[in-house]
Amino acid sequence: MIKNIVALFFIAIASVAYSQQYPIQLSTQLAPPFTGYLEDYGDDALQKMRLLVLQTDLTEPSYDVKLKIKIEGSGIKIQSKGFYYAGSFNLQPGMPVMLSGSDLAGLLNINNLDFTGISKSDYQKKKVLPEGFYEICITAYDNNNPAQIQVSNASCAQGWMVHSDPPYLNLPQCNSKLKTQNPQNILFQWTAMNLSSPNSAAVTDYEFSLYEIRPAGQNPNNIVQTIPPIYQTTVTVPLINYGITEPPLIKGKEYAWRVRAMDQSGRDYFKNKGYSAVCTFTYGSIYDDLLPLILHA
Repeated sequence: MIKNIVALFFIAIASVAYSQQYPIQLSTQLAPPFTGYLEDYGDDALQKMRLLVLQTDLTEPSYDVKLKIKIEGSGIKIQSKGFYYAGSFNLQPGMPVMLSGSDLAGLLNINNLDFTGISKSDYQKKKVLPEGFYEICITAYDNNNPAQIQVSNASCAQGWMVHSDPPYLNLPQCNSKLKTQNPQNILFQWTAMNLSSPNSAAVTDYEFSLYEIRPAGQNPNNIVQTIPPIYQTTVTVPLINYGITEPPLIKGKEYAWRVRAMDQSGRDYFKNKGYSAVCTFTYGSIYDDLLPLILHA
């Protein structure tokens, strides 16, 4: 296993090995899909970022190194504060060391970072970087020297950090007309759009809201912004059975509904603040009760 890691490492740095004279070589690796939440990259469970470190100077018995980070993209630069280093880490010649999770967590702690293009307080409000292409670079320095002596290449990895799409509404279909049922029983169902994301559906709540469109003919997008819902609840699964314990729907009335995806940790992981598009449907007809009388006339 160690031999394979060493072989892969030397392949990765072969293109720069002759131009760089540093005694330490780094290789930064990011695991897709990418998240804009910085602390994810220092999470032991997620393993979103790993740093392979190798001492290539065989004339030295060992090196103690410390690390700094720089993140750039979308007009934003975030880098380690001047006084802050992660480490130290002891290296032996020819012996690769893999750092990840808690080893690198200090580099991603916002208290150890300077922000340009976005303020620390703005980042804390949403807890996620704006969408865009970012480059993350890590550099090693000599831990035993009070001066900032660089001893490695600046190893960079790139990723497109995106927010998850909000839920997609399936049933009832938009602009549909539902048959009335007795007792009342309507299935509302939607698709979670973050199933392949680190913003996992397993930690997502769904806020379901149902509105009566009144007066008739009003724009449903205005309705959801201006009047309270007739029914609202939060669930952890992408469906609701709207039955006899929920407010009764009125025959012939038009209704609007939407769903908001919310990360349970409070992170702003979703586009449009997690809100789906607004769908409408008409619940039966005011003539439903008259039809049996007409047929039997």
